[in-house]
Amino acid sequence: MEELPDGRERVLRALGRGEFFGELGLVEAAPRSATVRASTDAELFAVDRGTFERLLADRARLPSLLPTAQAIEELRALPCFSHLELDELGALAARGRWVRVVPGTELVRQGEEGDAFYAVGSGRFEVLEDGVSVRELGPGSYFGEIALLRDVPRTAAVRALTPARVFRLDRDGFRRVVAGAFARGTLRPAPEAAGPWQH
Repeated sequence: MEELPDGRERVLRALGRGEFFGELGLVEAAPRSATVRASTDAELFAVDRGTFERLLADRARLPSLLPTAQAIEELRALPCFSHLELDELGALAARGRWVRVVPGTELVRQGEEGDAFYAVGSGRFEVLEDGVSVRELGPGSYFGEIALLRDVPRTAAVRALTPARVFRLDRDGFRRVVAGAFARGTLRPAPEAAGPWQH
């Protein structure tokens, strides 16, 4: 649990049987960066600093642990994923990946089969229908959902105008984690991406 500047608390992750916590502060000799609170009756096995340093410090695999919370927070910051629950964000992080693109890269081609959904983290893109630029998209926008939801070919192309970073979620990940949000009306286009165009 993390305390926000306004005094509210935000749940970063739920831990269950067999999981552990507290190793970051011990390995890095740093103050605790979050609060852990029991949500049910629980039984824990505690290891003091000396025992940890003697027996476990060299086995703590922090590089594999640190990206998890950071990756989830980065996805939660995207408007199209902000409505998802913690376990859904974890599934999203496991099923998708961040991709860096250079200007001119065409991520979606008109007429092709839809294979992925994209959320824009940074950069600008143009949407082209029959080779004509009809719209621009920026951070917080997303594209690619129409072909996946309706099982139709891409009806527009999307090309990077600037260096950009997008989160790519393949068809299976989209159907399992995100598609339901469109059906419920929970997920809506970002304001600049609103409109009847298809991609």
